[in-house]
Amino acid sequence: MRKSVLIAVVLGALVLAGCEHFAPKRYLPTLEKRSNPEVTVVNGKIIVPYLLVFRPDDKEVEITWRLPTDRKLRFPKNGIVMEGAVLEQVIRQPREGVAAAVALDPRQTEITCKTQEGGLTFSCLNRNTKPGVLYKYTIRVIDETGKELVRDPFVMNDL
Repeated sequence: MRKSVLIAVVLGALVLAGCEHFAPKRYLPTLEKRSNPEVTVVNGKIIVPYLLVFRPDDKEVEITWRLPTDRKLRFPKNGIVMEGAVLEQVIRQPREGVAAAVALDPRQTEITCKTQEGGLTFSCLNRNTKPGVLYKYTIRVIDETGKELVRDPFVMNDL
């Protein structure tokens, strides 16, 4: 009886260990695609990847947001502004029409953007030396009518 229990435990451990080995890895687009996010506007809203993820070996990456060339969309001088590193993911639950509040450290120096003349691209440098940190940024686009549109997505330097 003891031998059959021991065999069952060993087989169970092997099955569980095998599950982790064969578990699918999280899919991330290529570094080329992640570092060149496409930005557009649909029905007055900025469409951009809500979360850009960079792996630990993606060091000193220049992220260049790109607007379509066939429309009259433009980035203003402050097209991308890194607001800070997220200290706490959610400090207030979102409700209808209200976004979740997050605590930020605005002194972060991992991802830096320089003011640029308005145009079709806007670039920032991601040093990526602190894995596992989420950064909130604000993206601004001037639409065809001259109206400034705003969205607040994130960049994550993954573990």
